[in-house]
Amino acid sequence: GISRMTKGYIHLLPGFGSGFARIEKNQSRRVLIYVDVAKALAGGIKFYRSPGGMILSPGNELGFLEPGYFERVERVERRLEVVTGWGG
Repeated sequence: GISRMTKGYIHLLPGFGSGFARIEKNQSRRVLIYVDVAKALAGGIKFYRSPGGMILSPGNELGFLEPGYFERVERVERRLEVVTGWGG
């Protein structure tokens, strides 16, 4: 799952279909985790919108958003591509 660790909230991004998503990063790969908001709300998970538009959740009583609330998980490939025709 996703842990809030030492923070007060798990930080999520709005605007991914009907739900929220989180990008987990490590040195070599990134993973996009889509949250099933309806299922999480039905399970008692609370969500808040920060003034900056970020979605915040305290998670469950242990500070986790469990995998059972994930709609899907996608690996994000990073690729550098040169775009021609832009000045220079």
